[in-house]
Amino acid sequence: MSGQLKAVSILYSPGAPGARELCASIVEMLGQRGVKAGSCEIDRHAEALACIGGTDLIITLGGDGTLLRAAHFAAEPSIPILGINLGKLGFLCDMGPNKVLEQLPFYLDGKAQIEERLMLLVIHKRNGREIATGHALNDVVLGHASIASLVRVHASINGNLLTTFAADGVIVATPSGSTAYSFAAGGPIVHPADQHLLLTPISPHKPRFGSVVAPANAVITLELDAAIPAVMSIDGAAETPVESGDVVEVRESPHKTRLLRRDSERYFFQALRSTLKYGLEP
Repeated sequence: MSGQLKAVSILYSPGAPGARELCASIVEMLGQRGVKAGSCEIDRHAEALACIGGTDLIITLGGDGTLLRAAHFAAEPSIPILGINLGKLGFLCDMGPNKVLEQLPFYLDGKAQIEERLMLLVIHKRNGREIATGHALNDVVLGHASIASLVRVHASINGNLLTTFAADGVIVATPSGSTAYSFAAGGPIVHPADQHLLLTPISPHKPRFGSVVAPANAVITLELDAAIPAVMSIDGAAETPVESGDVVEVRESPHKTRLLRRDSERYFFQALRSTLKYGLEP
């Protein structure tokens, strides 16, 4: 990231410990540097969209959930995001809660790298008609809306039927999302610089079903074949009802999430050890 920052927006989670106080301190610091600063609670959708208008950088204060919400706002205008982790998990965030004001100048002075992350375009269709669209940085999940019920999902890749899953649900994830719900469901860890889509069943009735890795230019379609209530969730956000016969079409989004990183290559492997405790003895 290069060039002089003129405007920075801070989107924070009001429930994150110390978020409001840290936000105020960052706003004061930016003002001293002659940078216009705006701030808003991440949950205030309309206000957050207005807040990021004309900004050069978004700083998120919270956890990965806060950054995911910001990614949806930042995708189309292609605004870089710097995540500061104040929550329990911060796999996407580049900074921890300590010495934030001391570390910020490194990012503000254009010394950080910009890491582009693949996003998903999700299209919900009913009777052949498009009824909703969305973009995801981590994943889209199609699953049952009730406890202890299986859904049947016909999964196809580029128009070719792969299989019919009888499972709690199905996840389509990006490399970024490979360390989230997909990983918890038994999917592989994929380097974030990779360009693939992951299709992972959740607790399939036939345990031999594992993840399928498809190229980024693939089109994955999930057709619900179930009489029980089912829902779709994009990046863990509010659930959308899905009816039997509905199709969820997933492909690579034209937008990217742009994350500020101190060191992109070292960050991923360090995060695997510190956040997921990968390879460490319990």
